[in-house]
Amino acid sequence: MRFASVTAFLLISLLAVAAWAAPWIVVDPQFQKTTVDVTSIDTAGIHPAAGAALLKWENVLQLDTSSSAPATPGDYTLYMTDGDRLTGQPVSLGNDSIKWHSAVLGDIDIAVGRLLGFGKGNAIPDTLEESRKEDAVKFANGDSAAGLITSLTPDGIALQSASGTPTLPLANIAAVLFASSPNAPHPQRLFRLRLPNNESITVTSITLDANTAAISIDGKTTLNAPAGSICGIEQLNGPVTWLTSLHPIENIYRPFFKENFPARFDRTVAEGKPIHEKYPAFHHGIGCHSYSRLTYELDGSQQAFRSQFAVDTDSQLANVNVRIYLDYVDEKSTPAFEEKGIQAGAIHSAVTVPLKGAKTISLEVDYGKNFATEGRFIWLDPALLKSLPGAETPTTQP
Repeated sequence: MRFASVTAFLLISLLAVAAWAAPWIVVDPQFQKTTVDVTSIDTAGIHPAAGAALLKWENVLQLDTSSSAPATPGDYTLYMTDGDRLTGQPVSLGNDSIKWHSAVLGDIDIAVGRLLGFGKGNAIPDTLEESRKEDAVKFANGDSAAGLITSLTPDGIALQSASGTPTLPLANIAAVLFASSPNAPHPQRLFRLRLPNNESITVTSITLDANTAAISIDGKTTLNAPAGSICGIEQLNGPVTWLTSLHPIENIYRPFFKENFPARFDRTVAEGKPIHEKYPAFHHGIGCHSYSRLTYELDGSQQAFRSQFAVDTDSQLANVNVRIYLDYVDEKSTPAFEEKGIQAGAIHSAVTVPLKGAKTISLEVDYGKNFATEGRFIWLDPALLKSLPGAETPTTQP
């Protein structure tokens, strides 16, 4: 009798898992959104409920859902070169990787080459994105030191410099910034997982069911996290390549006076806020200020560039001119897209520019009629598409 009861319980549990489905908003390569009841996700794609056809990854750009997991931020925030970030605690450093304890993922090893640094709390450290030849430590009292970090524990950091290798108490440190590493290309398909508290991590694979998300960071080690902790899954290097995942071959910022607003990737230019925090409908963006010009190499596989944009301030003094160039030579080049006198207000509708075999694309934000006054700007979800959208055409306003 007891055996029969246990068998019945297991059968009911299995049926419940099989019937489980959660609503996700699925975005296709044409940026169209559909609500889908999803039963599981794996390497083949997204499995909808009620026997609907499999959604293959080739036809999926990203997915979003409501996470059931509460945000549990840690004492520190770890920042990565691709815009990812995790809150938690530093554990150790060795073999060119840092071991980081995340409340969601547990202990996770991340290559130092992927890291910008980490800081106490959630305030973005000054000069985080600046290029540096040495590791740097910033203390809570405003002092700083540079050298080579040779070890790290929850208690302190050993910093080797010309004057020795002191151990610096972690409690006195406001931020740790790692020496710059070359941007490594990621030609293979990757997935960015969005977690509570605006955290994210890029992984090589994910499978998800009613209970568990099994993820691999490096293609070897598998970590398990509660399924409810996954807020979204974004495919990288699939049908769309986000411009923010590429390294510009030209990054020009020319202030009008002495202002200092170099481009920020996946963050706003002034406050440094994550894009999704200020613009909830978007996950990617390039914050910049007039005058700026960013140039990217094209590899021939992309058919079009698509982006929305906005002036990133409420000030009515803001006024900028925007241009998109293909194979820019100099200021006499003819833009593929141009719009002058853009002011604060609504987000601009999507602009799509066919690439027509171009070798480079340049995004320019120029001074408007009020010169550099409040010239903050944001490119929203700038993307290179592998196929031309059927419904959108480029808008050119000379």
